[in-house]
Amino acid sequence: MIGPTPLDLVGIDQTVNWIFGASKNANQDTGVLQSLISSLSLDFLRRTGRANQNGSVPLQSPFNQAVSYTESYTGNGNELLQLRNWPILSVSSVTIFGNAVPQAAGPNSYGWFIDDSGQFLGLRLGGSLAGSFGGYWGGGWSGLRSGNMGRGGWPKSVDCIQVSYTAGFAARAISGELQTIPILPPAWVTKGTYGAGQSIFDGTNVQVASIVAGTATVAIAGAPTPAWGAKPGVVAPDGAYLAWTCAGPPYVAAVGQSPWLSDAGVVYFSGGAPLSPVTTAPAAGQYCLLGGGAYLFNSADAGSQVLISYLAAGTPADVQEAVLRWINLIYKRRGWEGIASLMQKDAGSTVYSKFEIDPSVEKTIAYYRRRA
Repeated sequence: MIGPTPLDLVGIDQTVNWIFGASKNANQDTGVLQSLISSLSLDFLRRTGRANQNGSVPLQSPFNQAVSYTESYTGNGNELLQLRNWPILSVSSVTIFGNAVPQAAGPNSYGWFIDDSGQFLGLRLGGSLAGSFGGYWGGGWSGLRSGNMGRGGWPKSVDCIQVSYTAGFAARAISGELQTIPILPPAWVTKGTYGAGQSIFDGTNVQVASIVAGTATVAIAGAPTPAWGAKPGVVAPDGAYLAWTCAGPPYVAAVGQSPWLSDAGVVYFSGGAPLSPVTTAPAAGQYCLLGGGAYLFNSADAGSQVLISYLAAGTPADVQEAVLRWINLIYKRRGWEGIASLMQKDAGSTVYSKFEIDPSVEKTIAYYRRRA
């Protein structure tokens, strides 16, 4: 299984609900879905031109959070320069031929400014001033005044402009989300009756029941102990109509908003005392991050209520919907790739769509595609 990764544009629960209209259960191949989430999120980044220009996989996605960039540009002779990533959130430095350009204090002062669209870096030419790098003349830098440069603007020399800036859709700060640390569920019982969603403890991990056949909401366990799945998402059959999906170790609380990006602290709801983050098995008053927004606590804290603060992706809603549609299309196409149509046994035929990406998804990709 690939992922989850910091580039994921949607979460596994969102995807399962979109495709199946229900919560996760043993009938859903969540491993395949998670792989699709991670691979298509990276593909979305590349198709929009927002990935690293050398083809490497970036560590962050501007569709999830603000990302810092330092880039070189060849000017266009105009006063507006389109940057490769948008919306532009802030600019830390601008140089022309290695000379620092100040931020414009107002419409009549020389320097850079962020255009209202959030896509362009503007250059205000200001008045006639004496400058430390070539001087200003007649409303602009004198070095921009020759030949076909007109009245001045961003110079056309190759990569003579360097810009350091942040761009993207800022992450959402979730402050004090209330969670209850789960208590240890009971052990599995031979021939016991279990309902959908019921949990047991297999001695190592929590296992969650699913009814895999018929319309019943409960089923009877088998006689032999199931071969418990050791990793989250692995399914173990049990009896005729029951299966168990591994949910990972006990005492784990998962945040409510995804994709999760980073931790911002945990405190007890009662009293407000902070818990300490650790990278090993947590003791009482400590927690360990398992990734993807899962927080592992000590058994001594089971049943306690805590407030979890974290950063969640600020992905635009239309991007999330486009990725969900894309995942759904590829997931349901499994088994008939390359088939144009299929004759039915009795009469008629089934015709399959030929487009690589749903037109609505392509429309969203085109909107967010890099233009510089």
